[in-house]
Amino acid sequence: MAHKQTYKHKTAIITGGASGLGLALADQLAELGATPVLIDITERDVPYPLEIADVSDADALSSAVSRIVKTYGPVELAIANAAIDITGEAHTFTERDWQAIIETNLVGATNLISAVYPDMTKRQSGQLILIASGAGLIGFPLGAPYTASKAGMIGMAKALRAEATRLGVSVCVACPPSLETPLLVTGKAKPGIDRQSFLAALDKAPMSAQSAAAHILRKAAADKSPIIFPAKVALGHKLTTLFPGLGERIRAQLLSTFDRHGRL
Repeated sequence: MAHKQTYKHKTAIITGGASGLGLALADQLAELGATPVLIDITERDVPYPLEIADVSDADALSSAVSRIVKTYGPVELAIANAAIDITGEAHTFTERDWQAIIETNLVGATNLISAVYPDMTKRQSGQLILIASGAGLIGFPLGAPYTASKAGMIGMAKALRAEATRLGVSVCVACPPSLETPLLVTGKAKPGIDRQSFLAALDKAPMSAQSAAAHILRKAAADKSPIIFPAKVALGHKLTTLFPGLGERIRAQLLSTFDRHGRL
């Protein structure tokens, strides 16, 4: 059976770990006594060991994990955090746009699971944390590929958690809100869209990555899932589940905000 987690003296790998929420999770884990090892697609100056790999490339990611295991020992915590996003209306997305987002966000998570989960089940020990998004709960317009990838992670985590619990492995999925990270600033947008103005109109005070990381790890240590926060997002999720019409109205309001603030 899965149980409460402790991270002291554990090897923890984090995809998309060299910036934003990934780096904040590494900082929090280091404070808890873990050994964070980062996987990222680009070289960055970070205070933790860093392996370069594209998470959408299963072979490259598996090789990176093998090198980590050889150097630092078995992986006790694996966090699927790597993500990309493009803001735009669905009819403007190309096949390559859809593929790039889903392959990085969702397939990248499955590649990480394939690389670490079988060994965790053999040892009957370890934890997977999948970083999804509130967008995957609400069905966020103007980001259909991103929403699809994050909703897929949520469903996958629920299914996997049922299996993993019987094998001594914890699986948690986190659904953070808008965060003050580089992705918020550097995320791409289709031509004619003012992404920054639109996002600012939606949330003028995004949560800090450090606060989100601390919350996620506190809940994951207690083996809680799904981790939906802050309270207004959790309440909104409950209400829109009970009253689907409310969700439709929220999505319509998001589109109205986009029309006022998101078009150039």
